[in-house]
Amino acid sequence: MLRALSTHVLVNHRLNTVWLERIHSAGIPLVEIFCARQHFDYRDQSQVNELGYWFRDAELKCHSLHAPMYNDDCWGRTGPSSVVSITERSKPRRLECVDEIKRAIDVAEKVPFRYLIQHLGVAGEEYDEFKLEAAFTALEDLSLFARNRGVEILLENIPNRLSSAERLINFNELTHLNLNFCFDTGHANIMEGVVDAH
Repeated sequence: MLRALSTHVLVNHRLNTVWLERIHSAGIPLVEIFCARQHFDYRDQSQVNELGYWFRDAELKCHSLHAPMYNDDCWGRTGPSSVVSITERSKPRRLECVDEIKRAIDVAEKVPFRYLIQHLGVAGEEYDEFKLEAAFTALEDLSLFARNRGVEILLENIPNRLSSAERLINFNELTHLNLNFCFDTGHANIMEGVVDAH
């Protein structure tokens, strides 16, 4: 089994090569970079370039990127328009969210990674067929964009009514997107339990 660490554990610190060296020194071969602009600002080309140069010669590999959940640098406190959600029913807002996620995927040009971890909605979101249709439209676009950069999108189970393990499997069957999953055992424990979700 390969071990990987998400930089979410460092999300209150700006991600730099010192942190990456510490992760590698701890004997961890793979890292997931968490896209939160106060931590890793995927829009900031100087930060992206710095990490890209470092990863080029490093033994530590970037395994995945966690898609942004907010477009600001303070966990969405600037207001509702800062939330990045592919279940957004308003088409103009959804397109803004898709564009934000594409900015993160573009990091693959400088820091190659294999997977983008994507949420279906936000924590606590209720089930709504229109939201699933919005997610399908967004993921069709994002999957093609990601594939062209050598990236595969994985859907993560999160605590809401859209993203239980069972609902994600149903979503995949209905849409024929054939996406794979990132199974979060912590989220499963909060929801239906790991055994029932597995």
